[in-house]
Amino acid sequence: MNVEYWDAIAPNYSAQVLDTLSCDRAGVITAALDCVASSRKTAADFGCGIGGYSAALASRFKSVVGLDHSAPLIEKAKVIHQNLKNVEFRQADLTRTLRSWSPCDVGVCMNVLIMPDLQIRNAILRTIHRALKAGGTLLAVVPSLESSLYTDVRLIEWNMRDGMSHDAAVDAGLEDEPGIVGPPAAGVVETGGELTKHYLREEISLLMESAGFEVQAVEKVEYDWSTEFEHPPRWLDGPYPWDWLVTCGRS
Repeated sequence: MNVEYWDAIAPNYSAQVLDTLSCDRAGVITAALDCVASSRKTAADFGCGIGGYSAALASRFKSVVGLDHSAPLIEKAKVIHQNLKNVEFRQADLTRTLRSWSPCDVGVCMNVLIMPDLQIRNAILRTIHRALKAGGTLLAVVPSLESSLYTDVRLIEWNMRDGMSHDAAVDAGLEDEPGIVGPPAAGVVETGGELTKHYLREEISLLMESAGFEVQAVEKVEYDWSTEFEHPPRWLDGPYPWDWLVTCGRS
């Protein structure tokens, strides 16, 4: 919830923030959107950034609202997506109850629950829960802690293939790649210079259930290795790095 950080990266947002929708190797997110799509339903993008999901949502729902706490991001989203007549953008603090709000049928929350502070994450989920209709659906993408650790394993393998001993490969991997900061169970990883919350599969289910959602599915959203490494070698294949996509019902 560092508003200054997100305001500052607004001019170069696309280069600094992963486009999960276009980078999804198997189209898992698109398939999940198709499952809940309806021209009679309304949708909201909680933490919309510059509106990376706006076109996908606009084509699947009657109306869409994109919400973000960064004014520069909202203004940029309005310019980029001014042709989408059924999409509205609003600046909003997701840790607080939304004002002048009609509950919607479907919500998406894509790599928004990434701040280390659990109280802030819980506050955002409470806002989303109140913003959805009873029986509504939430699709949320969050970083995977398992994937972060697995990426380190593949980096060690890469170093060993380049001729390093195992110990040297491990040491080089720890030096070259940001890793877990603080207690491992907290799941906070340094990513792009920022502290980012990562989740175990079971952990994200527990978080959603404690917020009043019914978890219906947890799936991998896989990305190419280029999202983790510059110039990955050709032999570096699957399994690929991933985020978690959790589909929840609003009770």
